[in-house]
Amino acid sequence: MADLRRLPTDDELRSEACTWIARLNAHNVSDEDKTRFEVWRTTHPRHARAYDLVSMVWQQMNAAGEVARAVSVGQTFNTITETAIRRSLERRSRVWRLGVATAAAMAALVCIAWWANTRLPDTVFQTAIGEHATIKLPDGSSLELNSNSRASLDYNATARVVRLERGEAYFEVEHDRQRPFWVAAGKSWVGAVGTAFNIDVRPADIRVTVSEGAVRVAPEPAQIPVSSLVKAGEQVRVSNVASEVRSLAPAQLTRSLAWRKGSIYFKDDRLTDVVDELSRYTTLKVVIEDERLQGLTIGGTFATSPAGIETLLVNLEKGFGLHVRRERQTAYISPE
Repeated sequence: MADLRRLPTDDELRSEACTWIARLNAHNVSDEDKTRFEVWRTTHPRHARAYDLVSMVWQQMNAAGEVARAVSVGQTFNTITETAIRRSLERRSRVWRLGVATAAAMAALVCIAWWANTRLPDTVFQTAIGEHATIKLPDGSSLELNSNSRASLDYNATARVVRLERGEAYFEVEHDRQRPFWVAAGKSWVGAVGTAFNIDVRPADIRVTVSEGAVRVAPEPAQIPVSSLVKAGEQVRVSNVASEVRSLAPAQLTRSLAWRKGSIYFKDDRLTDVVDELSRYTTLKVVIEDERLQGLTIGGTFATSPAGIETLLVNLEKGFGLHVRRERQTAYISPE
């Protein structure tokens, strides 16, 4: 009787190809691994074709590494996959085209899963001065970074951790009690389950503003279950000395999150505070030369971009009669 064996499907072969890519890109890949891979690849032409296709998509993913740091990983991979498919379609027949489209889609699904599980701890997202970025996280949560901000991800089977190293970020967290969502910012930890909140890392304190649900803030994750609860419409300021929780009026809450829409509002704020806030969106350094001007109250709406500080300087000259002197990348404010 003939020895009959079921041949692997194309999907199974592409899954095996992704497994080999994972193994070959691991830091501890061995010579034995490489030998076993060559045996697998040369066993049948279908193995080689599956590997070449998945490898093509994977290589383009790596080539887009800089882009992936500032945008959604899934969105980046989708763009790369579409490009790979389109180029393949230009060279092959209609029947073969359908196979390539299906193969690339499967490669994307499998490789994204592998990438998220094995590479996510090394993932860093950052924005330059004046830039914003929204990142869709693998669990369905989202991370929105303000200007000059940097965050790193450490997802595993038991926890979801984001480390906000600098700047400001807005989080929308998907509910998952099996994997708590933590944000480490400065010396504080913020624990959330199915909520939306903003964290602003400042030189003197950390400000956590909750727009939906509730969060807990503590010095370390182990203390989160017994820490103070911060609910929607509240903001907590955490410094080295103490923590202060306050309720925000709807207008104050809107104002604190306005950066997400590209603007920021001030109402009777000190000039020194306005300059500090707008300076995060520009490379221009602004110096208030006369200390008596630091307490000057300012109000208005400004863009969260280099245009914001420029609007302020024009208003100070025309509306307040102050003198603005520029020297290279520094603007000096003084009485006329």
